[in-house]
Amino acid sequence: MLAAMAPQRTALVTGATSGIGLEVARELVNRGYRVIGSGRNPERLADDERLPGVEYVALDLADRDSIHACTTAIGDVDIVVHNAGESQSGPVEELPDEAVDRLFQTNVFGPVQLTQRLLPHMRGQGYGRVVTVGSMLASFPLAHRGSYCA
Repeated sequence: MLAAMAPQRTALVTGATSGIGLEVARELVNRGYRVIGSGRNPERLADDERLPGVEYVALDLADRDSIHACTTAIGDVDIVVHNAGESQSGPVEELPDEAVDRLFQTNVFGPVQLTQRLLPHMRGQGYGRVVTVGSMLASFPLAHRGSYCA
């Protein structure tokens, strides 16, 4: 008797238009996953910047409406790789409140809000993975990176 084929898993990779996110998306495609890659403006990607096998969707973690629109558009996913993020440089006392708010919404609150919308499906099916890419600056801080390290 033949064993049942495992269902193809769907992975969402945030910040998949460059750097680590791009390479994570590439590896997941190579391993047979359905991959949805997000970026703030994926429509601006040239054809040669798009990975074959990756479906691109707009997502700006600094914008709660964008998080809602993204999760509504993509539906259920089995894996989310939180890779998108922003950095910030400058003396903490000189950083505008709006800039610090955006940094925390993008790097902390946005991934939590995205995960909250994706978890019910994962829990319901008894399978899910949430992977968060972090920064070594938390362990080895640099001057003028206080808000980012926080």
